[in-house]
Amino acid sequence: MLLVTQGEFFNAVYGPFLAYIGGFLLLLVHNWFNFQILTVFTVLLIAGIGMYRLALKANVDEVIAILLALIYLQFGIVAGILRFNFMAWGAALAPYAMMQVLYMINDERKPTHWLSLALIMSLIAQVHLLSTVYIACTFVPFAIYALVKTSAKKQMIIDFFKALGTTLVLTFSQNLSVNYAINRQRTLEFLDPNYVVIIQRYSKITKHRRKLQHILRYTNNDSLFKAGNHTEPDYLPYTKHASNVTYQKKILDQAKHYHYHVKGNKLFLTWNSKKAKMKMLPIVMYHQSRLTLNGKLQTKLKQNTITQPIVKAKKGRNIASLQFITPIWFKALLLISILGWFVLFGYGI
Repeated sequence: MLLVTQGEFFNAVYGPFLAYIGGFLLLLVHNWFNFQILTVFTVLLIAGIGMYRLALKANVDEVIAILLALIYLQFGIVAGILRFNFMAWGAALAPYAMMQVLYMINDERKPTHWLSLALIMSLIAQVHLLSTVYIACTFVPFAIYALVKTSAKKQMIIDFFKALGTTLVLTFSQNLSVNYAINRQRTLEFLDPNYVVIIQRYSKITKHRRKLQHILRYTNNDSLFKAGNHTEPDYLPYTKHASNVTYQKKILDQAKHYHYHVKGNKLFLTWNSKKAKMKMLPIVMYHQSRLTLNGKLQTKLKQNTITQPIVKAKKGRNIASLQFITPIWFKALLLISILGWFVLFGYGI
């Protein structure tokens, strides 16, 4: 998903299938308010059932299992919902992943149930990739314990690689989009004190409260995104030092001087210039972004620290169009991922 006015990726590291399912549910429930209620209820339901079943599998008393589920909902799920991020979805599916730990500890003959392991890890990766990393790290000590304890060490290793291979196939699109859409140097920013790295995304409401309530209650289109001014530079493809202040001044504050509209898969910017001059556009460029200015493709672009393109505007009316070209290999891997899900369900049945 691209933000409407910046050309910036919003969900580069999240699976596309959840986004499609969410869009379909939004159409069914007619407005954003109902959609929010439905998603919160769904997260709580999935998490509660998962923790309850996990406790029962661990031979916990049923009453205690219910209490554990309630406590988990309060401290493990609600916090994620209140922060309005995808961590709540990852936490909701985590108990189902932890059931694999019980298999590793209790099942000496077959510690790795590779099919169910691949399925739950792939589901979590489709929802929240970072949760997959956390859970995989949690598996390590239990997997080592199971490998030492089991007499079927060879079979356990084979099953592990079967689960790993299946998970990679089912999550091809996420694994490669992380390395592709986000610059490789981004991971080094957490070690550099000069960088401001923001994980949580925030928006500033730009419309009157009653107008916002009307949008939430009676619309299911992009009006909600237009009502909020995205204020954090997450997922920018920059390679040098940048901060929230830079993003605010050079992107958000300059947007008012342009007229934006989307047609097909292109973002159009229109503005008037009193004279011919160099202009820094309030959009960002990824490697696969294509920018056209007044009908001419811009091939040799200068960019600033947050990859804003610097173009030569003519006197009078200027029109720039921004498009992201999806690589063929990405489409092919996405197709492989979809086919993998069908094969997995067929195999499971």
